[in-house]
Amino acid sequence: MAETARARWGDSAQWAEYAERSATRTPDDWRALVGPMRDLVDELAEAKRAGVAAGSETANTLAERHRAALSEYFHCTPSMHVITGRLALTEPGMADTYDRIEPGLAAWLSHVIDENARSHGVDPETAVWE
Repeated sequence: MAETARARWGDSAQWAEYAERSATRTPDDWRALVGPMRDLVDELAEAKRAGVAAGSETANTLAERHRAALSEYFHCTPSMHVITGRLALTEPGMADTYDRIEPGLAAWLSHVIDENARSHGVDPETAVWE
């Protein structure tokens, strides 16, 4: 997946930011990032199973935590978060990764991200990579 990401975004400012941050991270630093993200994905799955509605305070809080987790790799605005949420649906393997944890999680997460973006004044239909 890293090679696919590099091929797609290797010339972007976000890739440069990711590479700069990555260069100084130790194995312990990486574990400190990955573990909480796994825990967050489990919480997202539980929220979906519990019927948490997109746009609710709980869903928005989870979406913001997800955006903050991505921002550990590169600065992620609400508009950019919408686009990454869509990638969870369209990138080969990403939807499968989420949906193996909880069927329909990728679509639910994308919808939650879209509704959270609206609360920040971003129209998901016109979201751009900034």
